Amino acid sequence: TSDYLNVNLALENATDVQYVLTDLSGKIIHIEKSFNVTDEVKTFDVSKYPAGVFLLNVITNDASTTKRIVKK
Repeated sequence: TSDYLNVNLALENATDVQYVLTDLSGKIIHIEKSFNVTDEVKTFDVSKYPAGVFLLNVITNDASTTKRIVKK
């Protein structure tokens, strides 16, 4: 990942989605919400953040997943 992070999301049922980007210490650096999502490509501008490792939590009403992101 350099200046932009793309997230592709495909869900069976429409639901609200919350994206939470944190640094490794757990500090929240960005939160974004989308509503009534079934298919979505979300692009995040991460150019203002320093190089390093971040965690992206994708949270829906039914589940959540966390992905490790490395910004170079």
